[in-house]
Amino acid sequence: MRAKKLMVGPLQSEVDAFAAELARVGYGRCAHYHYVRVAQRLDDYLLRHDVRRASEVLEHLDGFRAEMSLRPRKKRRPTDPLAHYWGRALDLLVRQLREHGVLPGLPPAQLQPRLAEYLGFLTEHVGLRPGTIRRHKDYVDEFLHRLGARTDSDLAAITVEDIDQHMIEASRRFSRRSIGLVSGCLRGFLAHLFVQGVLPTDLQQHVVTPRLYSLESVPRAIPWKEVRRAIASARGDSLSARRDYAILVLLAVHGLRASEVANLELQDIDWRREIIRVHRSKVRSEEEIPLSADVGEALIAYLKKRPTGTEYRQLFLTVRAPIVPLVHGQVSLRARRHLRRAGVQALHLGSHTLRHSHAMHLLRRGFSLKAIGDVLGHRRPQTTMVYTKAATDDLREVAQEIDGVLP
Repeated sequence: MRAKKLMVGPLQSEVDAFAAELARVGYGRCAHYHYVRVAQRLDDYLLRHDVRRASEVLEHLDGFRAEMSLRPRKKRRPTDPLAHYWGRALDLLVRQLREHGVLPGLPPAQLQPRLAEYLGFLTEHVGLRPGTIRRHKDYVDEFLHRLGARTDSDLAAITVEDIDQHMIEASRRFSRRSIGLVSGCLRGFLAHLFVQGVLPTDLQQHVVTPRLYSLESVPRAIPWKEVRRAIASARGDSLSARRDYAILVLLAVHGLRASEVANLELQDIDWRREIIRVHRSKVRSEEEIPLSADVGEALIAYLKKRPTGTEYRQLFLTVRAPIVPLVHGQVSLRARRHLRRAGVQALHLGSHTLRHSHAMHLLRRGFSLKAIGDVLGHRRPQTTMVYTKAATDDLREVAQEIDGVLP
C-alpha cells in the first residue's frame, strides 16, 4: 500500500521559528501551546485553500477568522479557549513574518521634510538626547498637522495668528511648565525655518512663553513614615513582589531616578566592593555609590527568582512574556501603584516622590546641600536649592514653639 504524501503548508518553517521565539521570550506552557496551535491552524487553512506562498497570508486572515468562529464547539466546553488567543497570536505571527522579510514591513511614518531636516540638525550638531528629540518631533509635528503644512509654501504662509491659536489650544491641555516646553520647541523650529530661508520673517519672537521662576515648585516629598509604609506594602515572595520591593528600596534609599533604575545592569552591582555603578542619565556620567545592606538584601532576594536563560543584561525585567527589560515609565508606574496601595495622599505620585522624599529626609537629618546634591547626582548646586523650601509641617512645628509675637 502506497503511503500518503505528507503535505507541508507555506508557513511550516515560520511556525517552527514562531514556536522557538515564543519559548525564547518566556511565554508559559499554556500560552505557548495555544499560540502555536493558532499558527498551525492558519498554515492548514492556507494549504486547504491552495495558497502556496507565505507572502499572501494577509489576504486570507479574514477568511481564517471567519472559519474559526464557525467551528462546532464541544458540549462540555461552551466557549473555545483558542478564540481567546486568536488576536494576540496572529499579531505576533504577522510581526515575525514582517521581521523575517516574508511580508513587507509597515511604512515608516512620513515626517514633514523640513521637520526631518530640523531633527537631524538637533541630533548631529546640537547633540540632544533621543528623548528630547522625540519631544521636539511630537510638539512640532502636532503644530504642522494642525495647520496641514506639508510643503515649503505652506510653511511660508504661517502667520502670528496661527501661532497664537496653537498656543491657546495647548494652554487648555498642558500645565504652565509643559507649555514652556511646547513654546521652546516651536521657537527652535521657526528659527530654523527662518535661517533656511523658508520663512520671510523671524516668527520665533511671536511665540508666547509663560514666565517660569527658578525654584518656584515645591518638592514632591512625603513624610518618611509613609515611604516606609509604601515599601513595606510591596513585600512578598512572588517574583513581581520581590522585583517591585527592590525597585522601591533603590528609589527611596539611594534616591535614584526611574531611568537610572531601569538602566541598571547585572554587572553594575559590584558585590565584592559593595558599590553600585549608576549611569546618570541627565549629566551623562557614571558614578559609584555605596551598596547599602537593605538594598543588597532586596536585590539578592529578587535575583534568586529573576528569569534565567534571558539574553538581557538589564537588572529588572518584566515578569510576564515577552520577558524584556523594564523602561523608566514602568519603574515609575510600579512606584505609583505601591504608594497608592499604601494609602499615600499627594498631588503627584511616582518615582520622583521617593527621590524627593529621600532628599528631604537627608536634609532633616542635618546633611549639607552639597552632600545631598552629590547623592542625587545633581550637576549644579542650584538644583538642590529647591529642597531648602521647608514643608508645611516643619513650619508648623517652628510656629508652635513661638510663645508670642514681638511688638
